[in-house]
Amino acid sequence: MRRQFGLHLFDGACKRPNEMSLPFSFAGRVVVAEQSDVSLAALKLERALDDVGAKQVKRVGHQIRFTGGIFRAVSGNNLLLAIGSGELSLEPSGTGLAIAYHLRFTQMFLVVSIAVIAFFGPPIVGAPNLTPVEAAALLSLAWLWLYGMNVLLAVIRVPRWIRRTLVIER
Repeated sequence: MRRQFGLHLFDGACKRPNEMSLPFSFAGRVVVAEQSDVSLAALKLERALDDVGAKQVKRVGHQIRFTGGIFRAVSGNNLLLAIGSGELSLEPSGTGLAIAYHLRFTQMFLVVSIAVIAFFGPPIVGAPNLTPVEAAALLSLAWLWLYGMNVLLAVIRVPRWIRRTLVIER
């Protein structure tokens, strides 16, 4: 398996022009040598998205769009928890099948930002033993941990999930 990460790896198959990148979205590409049938792979990924509780899964040709996010009845370790929406675009590759993906984290960004400000902000800013700089640093660390770790886990887990979905017989 070969992975390529970045922000402009493909000609708009998944990433729209002028769309913001990290921390709001991430794009990557996975090449799966064990799979060459684009239609079968698209069907497998579509079913696997349903299995992880994706909403509004729509396939048009070899592109699959989906929504996820935190406002669904799923467990806390759900693959799509941090991903508000995304696209998967499949195309034949010289070495198998290339799956370009684009993930958006806007919903998680907003929810974590509001939560840190609303829930952690007042007690931390009002703490008599913290200077304003220390309070800001502490709130920034809380935001970075809650948002950053969710995004990092999604960025690591999605390519593995794609590969596992396409290599394992379903």
